[in-house]
Amino acid sequence: PIKSASHTWRAIESAKKLIEKGACYLLGDGKSINIWVDPWVPWIEGFKPKPRIEEYSHIPFKAHHLFDQSMKSWDSGMVKEIFAPADAQSILTIPIPLSPRQDKLIWLPDPKGIFSVKSVHQEGKADLAKAKLNVAARFSELSKVYSPITNHSPDPLSTSWFPPPPECIKINVDAALNSSKSALAVVARNHLGDVLFVWGKQHHLCTPSQAEASALLWAVQLAIQNHWNAVIFEGDAKICFDALTLPDQTPGWQLSTLISNIRCLSSNFLPCNFCWVRRAANSAAHEAASFALISVLPFCFSEGNLPPSLEAVCKGDASVCRSS
Repeated sequence: PIKSASHTWRAIESAKKLIEKGACYLLGDGKSINIWVDPWVPWIEGFKPKPRIEEYSHIPFKAHHLFDQSMKSWDSGMVKEIFAPADAQSILTIPIPLSPRQDKLIWLPDPKGIFSVKSVHQEGKADLAKAKLNVAARFSELSKVYSPITNHSPDPLSTSWFPPPPECIKINVDAALNSSKSALAVVARNHLGDVLFVWGKQHHLCTPSQAEASALLWAVQLAIQNHWNAVIFEGDAKICFDALTLPDQTPGWQLSTLISNIRCLSSNFLPCNFCWVRRAANSAAHEAASFALISVLPFCFSEGNLPPSLEAVCKGDASVCRSS
């Protein structure tokens, strides 16, 4: 019995070490995360940030103490003051949910954040095949809060940009990446193909799908700022648009907060639609994202001051309006 207990205890200890390698909190309201004790920053080794000054590690901070509650964002000054520089930058890239939800422990090696025996095997731990510890529940399905447009929807197989109906704004989004950063772009046009605005800015280095979702979230925020009511959002990132339009498509943990924030903000529009299109039908946003990647400063262009390469693409798209 003693020998058996020893084997069991060693198995538990081995499981604990494995869990520590992949278990991390998905940020919610930040009220249950001790910033020095709990793993909560997915992008750094060990998931636990280091203090800028050792004395700070003795202050019992919760993650929500780092929020700017009025802006639903990080208090960047506080974050940079408390944490080591590299860790501070990693924390500032974590999206904060706009709708309150609890912090949730997830399993990072799995795209959905679910711990399973299969994921343990994939980590090369066959001896834990009988382990049944679940460190995460499935992400809750959020109900759709937008009203889809039922007319003038583009053919998803089309290779051309398609104008929106009158009184509606179409906003195309895209992202571009290199080895050190990403860039986001947003192109807003009316039913005549006139360019209202082209926005672009550089963004932190992340996965392509995170960059695409960040571009879409930015587009929604810009549409709200411009008081547009009827809006169509288009892009060529299928994983993002499927997560918004298909009930059975639950986004992975890396996109979960971004997608839920887009859903939350889309209630500001009536109607609102999210449409996936092929790259060829998203060429203006693609060109703008490429331009933003090499641009030193963020930009906002309008019809009269477009860069030549972007102007040429937009004129080509507008020809569809003239020929229809």
